[in-house]
Amino acid sequence: MPNINPINHPVTGRIFSRGVFHDLFTHSWRQNIVVSAALLLLALAIGYYFMKDLRGMSLGFGAGTTILFWIVLLVLIRQIAPAHKPSEISTQSLPSAARPKLDFAVAVEAGWLHPKSMDENFWLIYGDKKGLIIASPINGLLYIRFTNLSDAPIMIDSYSIEVLNGKQGWVRLVTIDAHSGEVYNRGRTNDMKQARRSNIEQDTFDYMIANKDIEPGHTVRGWVFVEAPKADLEGETEARFNVRDVLGNKAVRPIQVLTGESQSEQPRVVLHVGGTRDLSQASRQFYSEANP
Repeated sequence: MPNINPINHPVTGRIFSRGVFHDLFTHSWRQNIVVSAALLLLALAIGYYFMKDLRGMSLGFGAGTTILFWIVLLVLIRQIAPAHKPSEISTQSLPSAARPKLDFAVAVEAGWLHPKSMDENFWLIYGDKKGLIIASPINGLLYIRFTNLSDAPIMIDSYSIEVLNGKQGWVRLVTIDAHSGEVYNRGRTNDMKQARRSNIEQDTFDYMIANKDIEPGHTVRGWVFVEAPKADLEGETEARFNVRDVLGNKAVRPIQVLTGESQSEQPRVVLHVGGTRDLSQASRQFYSEANP
């Protein structure tokens, strides 16, 4: 391949010329030219003042021209000589930190799940915006055991429980927010005139996970209150647990139903009751209807 002088090359020459004039007229070089012009005028003035003849002016003009020449020469040298580049550290962007894998195991240690019905022993009592007292039946009380199998802590943002129905596929249960009211047992009569308080809200799964990190290998337990769907769930034992953490990770794991004795003594506490209350005038509504 023939050697090509970059300055004589038509394209490179135009780029070179533009580079020279760019340097000449940048902010710093404009200052140098102004200073040179001022020195040139000063040299002419000094020569004219002291020598009062054409020879003095010639010397002053020569000195100013020499300064201007050296400035232009330095620009040319700077343009032609390759700029020294300091050693550069590779800035190749690294992939963003991968989100930790969401992994866990879930089991039901105790509880029950009835078909959707108003004929229930346990009810959630709460008030609506109008001050009306509402009683919603709790069709299912599930004592959930959640174990973090991930390598990083998990903070649960939301969860749901689904059961497999042979006709409709996976059906989601309505999760009842235990913190929105108080749990009562309807008592000896169906009219709820002697409803008994059951103090288990602070033993719920919602309470155990609220704004809390579940460390790797750690387990949390708590009651989950649910309303059964309209679908017939009789005989269905397969269920799964859906989790979304605060980082946006999602995962689904099967729910193991334990048939032996619970590893925790907490399920027995559900039978402990408090004072009685007449709730016969409460409006009976399913939780999903009162909280659409």
